[in-house]
Amino acid sequence: MSDPHDLSYYFVFGPPATTLHEMVQALGARWHIEEDFANTKDMGLDHYEVRSWSGWYRHITLVMLAHAFLTGICVQTSSSVPLPTQTSETLDPCWESNPLLPLTVPEGRRLLGHLIWPSPCNVTLVLAWSWWRRCHRSVACYYHTKRRRDKG
Repeated sequence: MSDPHDLSYYFVFGPPATTLHEMVQALGARWHIEEDFANTKDMGLDHYEVRSWSGWYRHITLVMLAHAFLTGICVQTSSSVPLPTQTSETLDPCWESNPLLPLTVPEGRRLLGHLIWPSPCNVTLVLAWSWWRRCHRSVACYYHTKRRRDKG
């Protein structure tokens, strides 16, 4: 990027009256779209195994709804959360000049995941969940095999 001979360009389709400022705004919006797409991929946008358009559409809709919910939380927290009160001994000197960055969607997802579904610390709970999951998978496998056998 520091090479003065390195050229970058964009080929823009638009009405002839489009100003340079409008073109730069459109190009800048692309990065926000890329960032949102990467965030939704982390939330499961690319983790679907569906066989119908309806199933795919439901999956995509739920992921986008979750992303919109988290984005709303991030917008609210960045404008309404007061700064923590600390004593002058524990306050980092750079805190006042460099406040915390706003909450991001991945950080919001991580926080909600840990607050709503805390990691299990009880052995009985972990074993009960494993037992339930194996039972669920066994029933699903039985019906899946039965369906394939009955079709063939």
